[in-house]
Amino acid sequence: MTTMKRREAFRLLPILLLALSCSDLGDELEVDPEAELLEAFSGYDGWTRLPTDHVAAGALDGAHQGGDSTYTRAIYSNGLADGTGAAEGAALVCETFRLVDGERQWAPELGLLGMIKRSGGFAPSGGDWEWVELDTTGTAVRAFGANLAGGACVSCHSGAEDAGGVGFTFSLPPEDEPLLSYSAEIQPIFNAHCVSCHPGNGGLDLGSWTGVLDGGSSGPVVVAGNADGSWLVQRLEGAGGVMPPSGPLPAASIQAVRDWIEQGAQDN
Repeated sequence: MTTMKRREAFRLLPILLLALSCSDLGDELEVDPEAELLEAFSGYDGWTRLPTDHVAAGALDGAHQGGDSTYTRAIYSNGLADGTGAAEGAALVCETFRLVDGERQWAPELGLLGMIKRSGGFAPSGGDWEWVELDTTGTAVRAFGANLAGGACVSCHSGAEDAGGVGFTFSLPPEDEPLLSYSAEIQPIFNAHCVSCHPGNGGLDLGSWTGVLDGGSSGPVVVAGNADGSWLVQRLEGAGGVMPPSGPLPAASIQAVRDWIEQGAQDN
């Protein structure tokens, strides 16, 4: 072999070795499933937040802290699921938390859960959903699979349709159920009946969505997704004395506030 041919062979050797490594070590080049899931759920808090008030009372039982009225469940969708079903790649995330002194406190277990729709045949008995436990920092996947939590997820969600959901989800609202607009329907109620006393009385400012969600000096007054557990609704309905002092709000106004909270207390 001439000197030139030897040099050419050594020049090509790294390329040949790389080709061999790609064919022999293909598994090492596969996408990291945890990284793929993190990417799939990235930025979920910017997705559409779904109302949960169409789900039958008691459907959660003890799941997602369903037995504790102080907890809020916020559900987000990436838009590939609607009131008729879910397309491949549809993803939903459920946050379970409560506010303590204005700070979010996650549920002690399974505080942040996701579900993502896989292609047909992934898990026929579970509607082809994969269940994912996310770290509440959003930087890690704790566990995932078709049988997450020992099959508890799929077992519970198999009854979702009986509770008003669609296709193993508890969280898809009927398509004809519009969200109440805070700016157009809720803030005017507060403006007419509440802000004369609460532009800051008791630390509570009902003049803006931020003020309502921040609560007062005694803590939060709204638990998003849980009207019964919201101090604001309790006072409007007469618990601890009628509010406002001038007399109760019209029933339709109280119901609107209730519905807005049940739909997630959104700033819309």
